[in-house]
Amino acid sequence: MSEKPFRKPSALKHGAFSNILLLPWEDPNEFEALHRDLEEYFQPEGPAEKDVVNTILKCMWAKRRVSDKRLFDTAAELDRARNQALWEDPDPFFDTKREALIHRLSNLGERRSRTSSRLASHREDYSQLVGFSSRLYGDTPSSLLKLMVKMLPPQYAAHLEAKVPADKFESDWEWAFALKQEVDNVLLPMVRGQEPPSEGFAAAASEFLTIDRILEDQAIEERLDAQIDRATQRLARLRMGRQLFAANQPKVVNIKKINQIEHGATTTLEDEAASPKVVEVASATSESKSAN
Repeated sequence: MSEKPFRKPSALKHGAFSNILLLPWEDPNEFEALHRDLEEYFQPEGPAEKDVVNTILKCMWAKRRVSDKRLFDTAAELDRARNQALWEDPDPFFDTKREALIHRLSNLGERRSRTSSRLASHREDYSQLVGFSSRLYGDTPSSLLKLMVKMLPPQYAAHLEAKVPADKFESDWEWAFALKQEVDNVLLPMVRGQEPPSEGFAAAASEFLTIDRILEDQAIEERLDAQIDRATQRLARLRMGRQLFAANQPKVVNIKKINQIEHGATTTLEDEAASPKVVEVASATSESKSAN
């Protein structure tokens, strides 16, 4: 468990509460589908209710983003554990062994930090190629170069003998330099591209996924859920207020002109298109006529 105590995560630092701008790996069709589902479920009316639904949409999408971020973080950590040894670079090409020794001593601390957690079982081929490349000097005699090539794994030795044969070069310096170029630019990238085994991944995941990180995710999701709850309650209040406002409005209907009610006269199309009258007016006129 991490030694640092758990603290409430920063919204700005985490990014979950920022405005919804789709990231390159996020699917806009999935975002629009979620938006349509929320619109269909809540059926908002008016700008205020639609704004609330948009708030719910942002919070729900942010929850997915929190989960995706943790997956990306974990995958990146596992990738670093998997490929740490595969990204060690060989030494540059030197004319003499003395120059190479000086270079290694000056970079000893960095080399140790790179190789301390190497998974030797799978990295053996890569390590041998790096060692072979780092021991190629301009003053290395051809007899030693041939011995070094034969000591490599058979597939790599055969590759070098076919691609960089000794009889193709006029001097040992040119052959040593060509061998290093072939190893650094062809064989090492080829080995890097091979899929390594999953051994050691569990330890890296256990070290990375601490209790503090899990609590951080839970705290952020709880904050987003609280925002969704508040938005849902606000939507309910808006709908209740809209319904109460509509219930208190006077009912207005289209009726015939008052003189038609009083005299029983027929009306023209222009009369029927007259402005609406309140129901209470018609009722009062009927009572007056009955009293007469």
